[in-house]
Amino acid sequence: MNIRRVNPEDVKELMRLEDGSIEHPWCEEDLIKLATDPNKAGFIAEEDGLITGYIGLSFIMDEAEIGNLVVDKDHRRQGLACRLMEEVKGFLKEQGISKVYLEVAEDNEAARELYLKTGFESFNIRKDYYGKGRNALLMVCEI
Repeated sequence: MNIRRVNPEDVKELMRLEDGSIEHPWCEEDLIKLATDPNKAGFIAEEDGLITGYIGLSFIMDEAEIGNLVVDKDHRRQGLACRLMEEVKGFLKEQGISKVYLEVAEDNEAARELYLKTGFESFNIRKDYYGKGRNALLMVCEI
């Protein structure tokens, strides 16, 4: 497996990856910004030329926020998300960023387990963030 930065040519494949994988996919413009905006970054996991996952984030000053983490359905539970997360944490450390935040649906047990395993801690809840009765759990990780 190879992990690399997102480039604009990856956008169509990232949109395909998101389709059906996540409830609130990003639009094409958001994905392009991962490769072109100096305050955003994206990392891709590839296997034999196929994009199997990606993570997108934004950052300013000494803080960052992970916006999306998507792994292809056929490649889940193989450590790919952990590898992407570790790549991001290394990148953020190089940028002098000390904290990274994210939000996750309270009922998304697999994602919550991943984030806890990679050093995140919950610190608050956003009521009804994903719709009536679907709360977001806010999490933070010190880099």
